[in-house]
Amino acid sequence: MTKLGTDAIAVAIIYNSKRVKTVGEPTVYDDQTQKNRVTMAQSFQSLSGGKIFTIIPNHLKSKGSCPDDKTSLDADQGDGQGCWNATRLTAVQKLMQWIATNPTKVNNPNYLLVGDMNSYAKEDPILAFEKANYKVLLNDEKIGQGKAAYSYIFGVASDTNGNGGSGNLDHAIADANLYPRVKRAFAWHINADEPTALDYNEEYKTQEQITAFYSDNAFRSSDHDPVIVDMDLNENVANTPDSTEISGGSMGVWSIFALAGLVLVSTLRRRKLS
Repeated sequence: MTKLGTDAIAVAIIYNSKRVKTVGEPTVYDDQTQKNRVTMAQSFQSLSGGKIFTIIPNHLKSKGSCPDDKTSLDADQGDGQGCWNATRLTAVQKLMQWIATNPTKVNNPNYLLVGDMNSYAKEDPILAFEKANYKVLLNDEKIGQGKAAYSYIFGVASDTNGNGGSGNLDHAIADANLYPRVKRAFAWHINADEPTALDYNEEYKTQEQITAFYSDNAFRSSDHDPVIVDMDLNENVANTPDSTEISGGSMGVWSIFALAGLVLVSTLRRRKLS
């Protein structure tokens, strides 16, 4: 398979084969009755051993392009969650049901769900994860950025589709087994704070501007900020979320993702988290 789904935007996983190996079966979940992007699951393990973890990238339906039927549950309900909230909530519920089947067929899969959920931390889809005992990492007060978390900045005009101000539509969500091994999670602010003129889009720009604005760095490579998660998956590490020290022999795993659920998986050795 070279691509998931038929949309121009699709989720993907990129991993460093010199650091981690795939474990179990790569699996695709495609609920064709929904308007969300096709998701997938793949389990990994460090080449030096340690706990297995499973990455599930997601991209749920956006708040825009509202349905024509104003009586639809997906129409704007005026509660600040925008359009298609019912579709996003249903997608999360079905996703958790799929996860319960152990899609990659490994023991103790330790799930990390990542991607653009198009839902704020206090909206129905994310609250559904919390109700099922999943942990929303970026908004976690201990290991995340708490109330200060954001990964996207909207336009100036404010409306019930979520325009105006900043917030985090992008999430990393761990199951209860993986959560104690997560050391920190944060949005890497290389995109959301940058002017849109610097992005990769070429509309409304002259050729001179396209050339002059280009820079060979990470800034404004997307409109969403990537989220970074640091985990300690060493077999011998105490299973506690309160430890901030990682010994020289432990293995930290970084998962980086952006708006389309693009995930980069690698490992590195660290002494102490700053």
